[in-house]
Amino acid sequence: HPHVLAFYQTKKFGDDRWSIRWYAEVRSVERLTRRQLLPKEPDHPRANAEYYCLRLGSLQRREQPIPSRALRRVTFIPTIWRKFQQAEEINDLWNESPLEDTLWSAFKYDGIVAERQFVISEAKTTYILDFAVACDRGQLDVECDGDTWHLQPDAVRYDKRRSNWLESRGWKVLRFDSREIEDEMPKCRAQVKATITNMGGLPRSGSIPRVFRAGTDNYPEQLELW
Repeated sequence: HPHVLAFYQTKKFGDDRWSIRWYAEVRSVERLTRRQLLPKEPDHPRANAEYYCLRLGSLQRREQPIPSRALRRVTFIPTIWRKFQQAEEINDLWNESPLEDTLWSAFKYDGIVAERQFVISEAKTTYILDFAVACDRGQLDVECDGDTWHLQPDAVRYDKRRSNWLESRGWKVLRFDSREIEDEMPKCRAQVKATITNMGGLPRSGSIPRVFRAGTDNYPEQLELW
């Protein structure tokens, strides 16, 4: 399928805000200087800086927009045409790794509300989390550790430093490797659901946190109020 560029619309777009509805085929990509793009500003400080110039076909409209459930800021999401066609919300678009896709499918099946590729920053420190889950009593980070990268000594040190940084700020971190996700998914699902329940359940629906009962397979339950 031809390359396509879709547009995430901000709050300025009224009813279509925080969603993707419009897209266009990318006809060509060039690297041009700012001076070439804006010849009327030849003395600009970045006049010789290079930029990518994309030439697009006509705008096309999705029948149903792809909404952002968390109203998050989005700069760029790499995806594939099949995911773009099938996406029901922004998190369906991410195309980072098969491991993440497998875990995301399990989260959707279990009714776990998560944000993929969630950016957390403080001062000069920035981390991108595979999955961020907001619980009633804290935040949960779930990571997919592919063996090729995460078993390298430098990666192990980085992951430990990252986990310590998150946990010192109140996050809980779960990490699953390739074998666990590919061969032991029921165990992974059970651990995630148990952790969510121990952290007070999923975000509140009204005034009632949603938790996972031990021994249940699929969907979260609501705590009863007495």
